[in-house]
Amino acid sequence: MDVDVAIIGAGPAGCAAAITCAGQGLRVALYDGPAPARPRPGETLHPGAEPVFQALGVVGRVRAADFLRHAGTRSRWGGPEVFHAFGTSPGPSGPEPWLGFQAWRPTLDAILLARAAEVGVALFRPCRARAPLVDAGRVVGISTDAGEVTAKVVIDAAGGRHWLARRLALPIRRDSPPLRVRYGHAFGRSPQLDAAPVIEGAPWGWAWAARVRADVYAWATLTRDGRPPPGGWVPEPLRPLDPEGAPRGADVTWRLAPASGPGFLSVGDAASVVDPAASHGVLKALLTGVWAAGAAAGGIRDPGRRVGLACRYAARVAAWFNRDVAALRAFYGRLPPG
Repeated sequence: MDVDVAIIGAGPAGCAAAITCAGQGLRVALYDGPAPARPRPGETLHPGAEPVFQALGVVGRVRAADFLRHAGTRSRWGGPEVFHAFGTSPGPSGPEPWLGFQAWRPTLDAILLARAAEVGVALFRPCRARAPLVDAGRVVGISTDAGEVTAKVVIDAAGGRHWLARRLALPIRRDSPPLRVRYGHAFGRSPQLDAAPVIEGAPWGWAWAARVRADVYAWATLTRDGRPPPGGWVPEPLRPLDPEGAPRGADVTWRLAPASGPGFLSVGDAASVVDPAASHGVLKALLTGVWAAGAAAGGIRDPGRRVGLACRYAARVAAWFNRDVAALRAFYGRLPPG
C-alpha cells in the first residue's frame, strides 16, 4: 500500500488525526490491535471538548450518546469538600451551567471510529504495526500484519509505550520518579458519587471516583510509594460494590517523547504522559491528533514548510507537558501532611 498518512493506534488521538487528515483530502490508513477486553477508565471531559467534537463532526452523536453530564468536579484536599464549577453562560431565565461529559470509553471510541470510516479512512483492525520503515534516516512507512505500507507521514498514536520512539531508539525525558496508577470499575450504586466526580488527597497520594453509567463507577488510585493505601486500592465509597475483576495498572511516570522527527509525528500519550490527576487525557489526545494532522497536511501540500510545521507542533506539545508538570508539582505539594 501507499498512502499519504499511516496512523498507528485507533484511540481518540489516532481517530482525531485520521478524521482531520481525511478532511484535508489525504489518503489515510489507520492500524490498530485487537480491541481491549475490558473497558478503559472513564474520562471527565470539560465542556471545552465540545468544539473539538464539533470540528471532528461527532458533536451530535456525543450529545446523543447518553453520557452522564455534570456541572463541575469535587475535591477534598485535607479539608472540606470543594465543588469546582465549569462555568456558566447567560440563559433566558438566568445563568445556565456548562455541562461536562463523563465519557464511557467504549462508546466514545466507537463514535470516533465510525466517523473515521465515514470520511474515507482505511481501517485495519485487528492489525498490529510491527516496525517502522526507514530510508536514509527518514521514516517512510511501517510494516504490519497486513504487509508493508509506505507513507509521506507516519503518526504514532499507540499510547504511552511510545511505539515509534522506542523502535527508533529516541530519548524519552522523564520528569518524575516512577509512578503507577491502579484503576478499575465497580457495579452497583453509590449515591454519594452521583452528583459529580470526586478526587480526594491523602498523605499517601490520591483517589478518584466517578459514576460513568447508570450502575457503573470508575475509580483510579495513585500512591507515592507504589504500595496499596490503607483499606486497599478501591476508594472507600466503592468498596461495598461488585468489582470488575482485579485492579489494573499503568505506568504514569511523567515523560516527554519526541513529538516530531523526519517523516513522523507522535500524538496523545505517545508524545507525552502525565498522571491522571491532570484530568485531561482524552482532551489532550483529541487536540494533539488535530494539531498533528494540520502539521502533516501542511507539510505534504508544501514540503518547504514541513520541518517548520513539525517543529511548531512539537513545541506546542512540549509547552503543554511543561505546564502540566508545573501544575502537578504544585498539586502534590498540597497533599495533606502525614
